[in-house]
Parts: sequence; C-alpha cells; structure tokens
Amino acid sequence: MLMEFFSEDELIGEVNVRGVSMAGGVPKRSLDTKRIDIIRKFCLDQEEAGIDKENLWRQCVTAMNKKISAINQNFKI
Repeated sequence: MLMEFFSEDELIGEVNVRGVSMAGGVPKRSLDTKRIDIIRKFCLDQEEAGIDKENLWRQCVTAMNKKISAINQNFKI
C-alpha cells in the first residue's frame, strides 16, 4: 500500500514512516501523517479480534521503512 499512497520521489532521501532516526543518526522527515493514518486504519481493520493490533502496526511500520530503505539503496546506485 505504501507505493499506492506515496510516489517514489516522496520516499527518496532521509525519510521514514514516523520521522524517527536511530539514536545519534541523521534526522529524518516523516511521511504525510494523514496518508499513513489511512494505511494504518486499513491494515488494522483487516485483522481479526484478539490480535495485538499495536504489535501488528509496529510490524507494518518496520516493513514500510524497509521498503523505503530498499528504494534509497537502488537510488544510490
């Protein structure tokens, strides 16, 4: 869904889902929170009751950040 809501240009550079960098890392800008909230709602609405939705969302954020990282690796080549 990330690629449906954001252009590749928006994902290039020092950016991630929440705008949080690793301790001591380069500050990053966050993606548009309104579009991220739409993705979050869609993902969490697809899951069954009883699922730890916050843990699921953390996994989704990690996956989106990995996708952003992969795009940036390809862009550097």
